[in-house]
Amino acid sequence: MSRHLRKCKTDRLLLGAWSAVALLGSCQPGSAPPMTEEPLYVAGMDLSTPIRSDFHLVVDPAHAALMTTHREPQEGPAQVTAKQTGNLEVVARAKTLPARSDRIWVDLYVVNHADHGVAQLKLAVTGGSAFDVNEDPLGDVAVTQPLVLGGVASHGVTHVAITVPSTGKSELELALSGVATQRSASNSAPIVTTSDGRKVWSVVPDANVLVAIDTATDQRIATVAIPGRPSSVAVTPDGARLLVTSADANTVTVMDPATHAVVQTLSESDGLGRDLRHIVVSPDGASAYASAYVGDSVTQLLRLQSGRYKVAGHVSTGRRPLGLAVAADGSTVLVSHYLPRGTPDDNETWMSAIQTQPLKLHHEVIWRDLGNRNEATCLGQKYGQPTEKMQLEGTATQLAGVFLPPNGALAWIPGLRIGPSAIWELGPGKSLPGISQSTVSPGFLFFADSRGLEKTAVKRQPLVLDLPDAKLDFLRCAKLDYDSESPRRKLVDMEPGAQQNDGAAIPTGITGLSEAGTSRFIAFSRGGRRALLLSYAADEVQVYDAATQHPASVAQFQLTGSNPTGLAVSPDGKRGYVSYENSLFVSVLDLTAYADPEKLPAATFVPFEYRMIGRGSNSLVTESRLVRLISQVPAVPPISESKQIALLDADVLSTKQRRGRVLFSSSNPVKYPSLTASRQASCGTCHPSGGHDGSVWVTTEGVRRTLNLRGGVAGRGWLHQMGTHQNISEFVKTVVPERLLGKGLSEEDYGALAEYIAFQIPRLQSPPTDAVAAARGKALFAQSCTGCHSGDKATGGNPDPADPLGGGLAAGPALYDVGTATSDAHIAIPSFFTSRLPPPASTLYELIRGDRALGDSDPVQMTLGFRARPNRSATAFRAPALVNVWDYSVFFHSGAMSSLRGSVEFLNTQLKLKLTPEQISDLVEYLKTL
Repeated sequence: MSRHLRKCKTDRLLLGAWSAVALLGSCQPGSAPPMTEEPLYVAGMDLSTPIRSDFHLVVDPAHAALMTTHREPQEGPAQVTAKQTGNLEVVARAKTLPARSDRIWVDLYVVNHADHGVAQLKLAVTGGSAFDVNEDPLGDVAVTQPLVLGGVASHGVTHVAITVPSTGKSELELALSGVATQRSASNSAPIVTTSDGRKVWSVVPDANVLVAIDTATDQRIATVAIPGRPSSVAVTPDGARLLVTSADANTVTVMDPATHAVVQTLSESDGLGRDLRHIVVSPDGASAYASAYVGDSVTQLLRLQSGRYKVAGHVSTGRRPLGLAVAADGSTVLVSHYLPRGTPDDNETWMSAIQTQPLKLHHEVIWRDLGNRNEATCLGQKYGQPTEKMQLEGTATQLAGVFLPPNGALAWIPGLRIGPSAIWELGPGKSLPGISQSTVSPGFLFFADSRGLEKTAVKRQPLVLDLPDAKLDFLRCAKLDYDSESPRRKLVDMEPGAQQNDGAAIPTGITGLSEAGTSRFIAFSRGGRRALLLSYAADEVQVYDAATQHPASVAQFQLTGSNPTGLAVSPDGKRGYVSYENSLFVSVLDLTAYADPEKLPAATFVPFEYRMIGRGSNSLVTESRLVRLISQVPAVPPISESKQIALLDADVLSTKQRRGRVLFSSSNPVKYPSLTASRQASCGTCHPSGGHDGSVWVTTEGVRRTLNLRGGVAGRGWLHQMGTHQNISEFVKTVVPERLLGKGLSEEDYGALAEYIAFQIPRLQSPPTDAVAAARGKALFAQSCTGCHSGDKATGGNPDPADPLGGGLAAGPALYDVGTATSDAHIAIPSFFTSRLPPPASTLYELIRGDRALGDSDPVQMTLGFRARPNRSATAFRAPALVNVWDYSVFFHSGAMSSLRGSVEFLNTQLKLKLTPEQISDLVEYLKTL
């Protein structure tokens, strides 16, 4: 072997798995040594000491604790005995299953008391009959191979479940095996702490800066200019580098955190995507990943020995990739997609699972909508109705990120669901039976199995087996997702310490105890035993037991700032640092109650049961009501806010601009009673960051696609699909008291909110386009489209140049019938359910399922008493503004189309424009530039 080939072989051994990329194939016979290619950074070896612990499990189906009406797992029926001393412990809980009398459900919680984590963790179950219910909780798969647990963090807990026969006592041997590790999963964030805990770094997007805080003094010690609206920051595990994405500049800035010096700036010309929102560093520090919201991709960056980075590859993911997480072993990158895809009768929301070596999209993890055309078959079979009579809208949306606890075995994804219930608008003093005052949609948590790349999938819902009226045929057909929503609560009459959560579509033991608003971020306590969920809209911290997913308090902890975006927990777990979108400080939280994982139980539950109360529940799957027994549950989390650390000396926005954005984004009725009566209801709930939520709601005007407000509404003229509101000032004065149910803002606040919506919501960057084709498309647009879409916002709203907020002329908007009207868009709760409501609710639901004439003789307006709409035909609609039209998930007022090209093709046929397929392509290319 030549000296050069021997050197190349040695280099590969030293550089590890990334060496082939670093050397760019230079180690070929006769090739010269690489001269300019810098070797890659390779992290130090992780621990690999084998771990093994053995236990004996006894499950007694005759145990008295199983006779309870409570549905949470019970202590006592399952007993675990350790066969030798060690750092791993197994805690067992068991319960009966109303839907499966032949089985006992056994939850096993693996507790790690060591200062290191355990990776590649598996559980062998032998010596008796046991069934694997981790991937299919309704299945009958016998345990014959070791169960994959993924890992367990240092001083953390992980979970696995089995079922055993209920016909007699079961005795099983349990063998845990894995390897020691010091690495844990990592998540993207706008605020981070260094590994030594000495500094906190937070982006401040409005001011185009990155701020450093000294944690010893809680003082701001550095402000570094980062142009282009910095959006996310990550720190390498060795603390040697900071990486910052800038959404508007399409850059990644690499910094030396010790000197606060910028050492490198990578840009779109280097191969980065467009509109970079999130960045995350792998647990070994050798690579980083950035998501491009407009670029529809995730880019991999490899760290060089010099501390600089190189773009190594891209993965095309589909639309709107956002928050990122990397598994503890670095093999998998998970990225959430913010909005759904598809029309309401066939839509879905998803997460991309990316393989890192070699870099490629491995598969998509898809959250289905139970009310879709194909899925509604299950509801139809359950209730004996035709499938088309059971369709409704209930898709997941606004998946802001993927958050892995340190062990990485279960992914937490915050978001919400589009609701099929009507968003009623009530005039002053109106209160009607059957008309719920709850508004939009509560905060949701979605969960995905993330025990490894191959195992990554939507977690199936096991808790429906607790329902007393559950039918296995329906449950197996529906394959319900494991998720948690936090609707309003009410106390049970004459029973102190008991409450109901009637609004949950699928009420289970992990349903939140109190109403919560939409969230965008989740942090985990030291060891990962508690999940701390930030409510962006309601300015609160909601705490869960991360092992059981049960809420850990009745109500949330109230933050002082507005619209929290991130929470960094100190390495010792004693403090948390909260960043905000609309406050100029970082809040310091005392998290001492969660700082010592060994003082926290392996598993906590909120006792609950199901009861038949009243006329039945609001659930689609059960007639029973979920009752929570909360007498022993803390009222609020044991958290306090100790101080605020100023990030800026002065706001870069005016007082009025900041107030307008706060009012647009907030939904806390305690802080803002004049704005809203519900944590579910804010302008930003449906129009996140001024955009749209990707689907269709049931409103008092009928079913309506959520409109995009990007670029502001000034110059759009008349607003809403039928042009029912003359300007934004009139609209906010209508929507606050009648839809958000606020007590009414001051004139000053109404003005601030209106001006924010009119002028201050930025446009998205346009995606890359073919300039030549777009120029041809522009000419076609002028020829064929400006008759309906005119002006700067390309709208048919007939704007009034003299209106200071860009509203419409008194003559009204131009309305057009292009054949999109419908009598039933299959968005609302099916008639099978609403017919059971008392009048007038039952009658009103039938009137708002599709399109109807509005105005003087509208029976819905006369019943509800909301602000009268102008007279409008049932079939004519305003030509909407086309700002960022390429970004829509669905098109036309009822969401009948799911692609821009499909919409142009439809109009080409309906309006007889006679455009060729090539011309349609050119026109679509131009529309992407608007």
